Amino acid sequence: MSLVELQKIRERRLEKKQTEVMQCKQAVLDAERNLAQTIIKVDQFRQFRLNHQEELFKGLQSQVCTPPVMQEYQTKLFALAQQEEQLRAAIPHVQKLLEQANQNLAKVRTEMNALAMKNEKTKEIVETQHKAEVQLALYIEQNQDP
Repeated sequence: MSLVELQKIRERRLEKKQTEVMQCKQAVLDAERNLAQTIIKVDQFRQFRLNHQEELFKGLQSQVCTPPVMQEYQTKLFALAQQEEQLRAAIPHVQKLLEQANQNLAKVRTEMNALAMKNEKTKEIVETQHKAEVQLALYIEQNQDP
């Protein structure tokens, strides 16, 4: 395989790796967006829970306070708190996905930089070889018998 062919192969590999970097950047953006949406969802549900608790309490005040009514009230409050906790539990998972996306991006960038350096070295070698061939051709041409 010639150096020119090697150079072309390395350029294609670099282009593929650059595409992979762009995809990883998009994955990071998606993970950031997902985290923000999850946090917003938790905050919105928390506000809903507080408002709903207040409504339930007002409804409780207008009723006769019996053990079954109090039990139902506590059950509803517990269910709301559990729902909020389930939503909150999703945040660390989504944060971990973001962390993984960032680590993957860093890894792919490092690989791309290594490929770029190899590509540059090959370019320099090809250019040096080309210059040497041109100089050799000139030397041969100048030293031929007329």
